[in-house]
Amino acid sequence: MKITEITLFSSLLILNIHFEQTEALSRPTVRVTPHSPVFTGETVTLKCEIEDQYRSLNWRFQWANSHTSVLKSGHYTINRDTLTINRVTESDQNWFWCRGEIQGRPQTSLSSSTVYLTVKASPRVTVRVTPDRFVFTGETVTLKCEIEDQYRSLNWRYQWYKGTTKLSKFERYTINTDSLTINGVTESDQSKFMCGVERDGRPQYSLSSSTVDLTVKALPRATVRVTPDRSVFIGETVTLKCEIEDQYRSLNWRYQWYKNTTGTSVFVGNIYTIISPSDQDEFVCRGERDGRPSYSQDSNLVTLSVKDM
Repeated sequence: MKITEITLFSSLLILNIHFEQTEALSRPTVRVTPHSPVFTGETVTLKCEIEDQYRSLNWRFQWANSHTSVLKSGHYTINRDTLTINRVTESDQNWFWCRGEIQGRPQTSLSSSTVYLTVKASPRVTVRVTPDRFVFTGETVTLKCEIEDQYRSLNWRYQWYKGTTKLSKFERYTINTDSLTINGVTESDQSKFMCGVERDGRPQYSLSSSTVDLTVKALPRATVRVTPDRSVFIGETVTLKCEIEDQYRSLNWRYQWYKNTTGTSVFVGNIYTIISPSDQDEFVCRGERDGRPSYSQDSNLVTLSVKDM
């Protein structure tokens, strides 16, 4: 073989090797973090990935979507092979693709397949209060943080706030995943409450419910009216009447009477009549009912004394 033929053969061999290397390059792929679908307000990252054995080459990257160049949008940031969309909106839902080119070798320019980014409106978060937002001292109150049904099965983490204070488990406050329970509620618990949620693996994405006003009222007061007087003589008849304050008086109350010395119930009914000197004691009454409030405050102690004529 002549020298010129050998030289031509070598050139063709080198060119053929180059073609084989070029043909071996595969398209870039686009990896989306977090996985689509995403919710409005999240930060989304799209990464243009070249297969491992060619990643070290000097690549330039371009990004585009089906409408226009993404470079023109203010909340889009491009850093080499990575496109970041900050606080994604529903208008960002689109087809995206990237293009890689080895610097100085424009013939190696390759485009990825398209990736569709689905953006959904953020789920609504609400707080349900049991038994009610208006409660009485001593009751147990449960606040439940609820995500709308179609998203409830996702892995959510929950956080509770009283006013601006982040709550944790202590004394009367018990947090169990999506629920906050307040045992033996007091007037100091009256406040605005709110829950916040985050998805596992997506800490940059959080949602908050609207605030719920918890109103705590004191239990109705019970008082005792004594006729004719707290100090009576042997042989007289004494009537003790248990009364609930006016705004709650129309409710269907049952009345319990207790002797303070023993703490035992001695009578049921709102009027207690005493005819025996042995009934001299300290008395307390309380209203009870089936609805809410289920009981009243105890009345003040009434001391009944019986004297000889």
